[in-house]
Amino acid sequence: NISKETARRKILELEKENIIKRNKKKLIAQNVIDRSRFKGHRPEESIKNVSKFLSDFSHLLTKEKLIDKKIEKEIIEKYILENFTYSWNYFLDMQIPFLLNWKKIFGDIETWYVFGQCWINKDINLRKIKTSETNYIFKILGIKNTEGINAMSISEVTGIPRATVVRKLKKLLKMKVILIDDRKLYHPNQLGGDIISTFNNNRFLIAKFSTKIFNSIISKNLI
Repeated sequence: NISKETARRKILELEKENIIKRNKKKLIAQNVIDRSRFKGHRPEESIKNVSKFLSDFSHLLTKEKLIDKKIEKEIIEKYILENFTYSWNYFLDMQIPFLLNWKKIFGDIETWYVFGQCWINKDINLRKIKTSETNYIFKILGIKNTEGINAMSISEVTGIPRATVVRKLKKLLKMKVILIDDRKLYHPNQLGGDIISTFNNNRFLIAKFSTKIFNSIISKNLI
């Protein structure tokens, strides 16, 4: 779902970094991964973050008695590093459609990212409030008396220039998925059925990815 021009530009960038190389022996040039360089480009920070997420997720599953015990972060990280090709293939099978699904809704990833910061800010503030609402989406949208987030804060958290953030916020306001209060702070607003559907589809992708990693770890008797 990337334009041909963008794909070509990204291929050239990867060639310059020696991550991929062209095989010019064939009539049609093909791009292949340079495996000698691949190991040095492992996303170490992402592996740590994914391992922590999966460990926390396993803790929730343990509380619900869906698995026997929590899988520690160190075990997951060690498994991913030792089985990098397989485990990261599982991750990309989840991540790529996950991002493309949101891109279809918001038009570009940056807009979704800005929207996500409004959502995350609301989620953090809700942890301070006791509520009987169990539906996560209804809880986010239904409780109004929480602190919003401003454009500068979104820019600082995301690394997106403030001018770009402001432009994306105006787009989100037109979509009516966020609102702005009299202090110029932004909050999540109503969600259309397409966003809720995408949220549920992406939740399934995360569940599928987690299941594959957990099953692999358990089948190898690592816990």
